[in-house]
Amino acid sequence: TALAFNSQNLKACYRLAKAHQMLKDWEEAGDAIDSGLKIDKGNKDLLKLQKLLGAKVRKARLNRQQRERSRAERTSRIKDVWRYCKEDKISLGHVSLVATGKDDEDDEGNDAVEARWHHHYPHTGQLPKRQLQGGSGWTWPVLFVYPSHHQSDFIEHFAEEDIIALRMAEMFPEEEEGNNETQMPWDYSNEFSCSNLSVYFEVHCIDDDGAE
Repeated sequence: TALAFNSQNLKACYRLAKAHQMLKDWEEAGDAIDSGLKIDKGNKDLLKLQKLLGAKVRKARLNRQQRERSRAERTSRIKDVWRYCKEDKISLGHVSLVATGKDDEDDEGNDAVEARWHHHYPHTGQLPKRQLQGGSGWTWPVLFVYPSHHQSDFIEHFAEEDIIALRMAEMFPEEEEGNNETQMPWDYSNEFSCSNLSVYFEVHCIDDDGAE
C-alpha cells in the first residue's frame, strides 16, 4: 500500500479509512482516521469522516475490548483446569493435552490455548468449574447418550462426589403405582426408569510413565 512506502501520506490515510468504511470495518476505519489526524489534526475531510463514523468506531472498539476480556478470563479458567488435572493425573480426552502442559504455559498465546481446549468440548464450550459452595472439588460438564433412541441429556455441573445412580434417579424416576408411563416423551416402550438402566463409560488409565 501507499502507506507502506510513506507513512505520512495523508491522502492514503483518508482513502484507507473510506475503504474500511465501505467494508464496515469500523475499528480499522477509526485507526486510519487517527493516523491521518496525527499528520494533520485540522484536515477537514478526516474530521468530517471522524464525526460521521465516531459512534460506530467507539462501539467496535468497545466490543473488541469486551471480547478480549472474556477471552482472557476463559483462558485463565482453562489453565486452572489443566493444572488441577495435571496434579491429580486426570487425562482429558487425548493424553497429549496433559502431557503438553508446561510450567511456562502462561507464556502461551490465547489462540493456542483455545485451539487445544476446543477439541475436547466442541459441542458445548463448557468448562469444568471449582465448586464454590458445598464441596471442595470440581463440577464437570457431562453428556449422557442414549443411542437406541438417538437422544441425549447434558448436565452442565456434575460434581465429582455426585453418585451416578442418584443422578439417574432424578433423570429417570421410577414409575408411580398405577402409572406405567415414563416421563420421557420419546420413550415409547416405557423402558427408561432408573432400575432398568445400565451406565457404560470409557476409562483410560495412565501409568506413571504416561502410557495407557
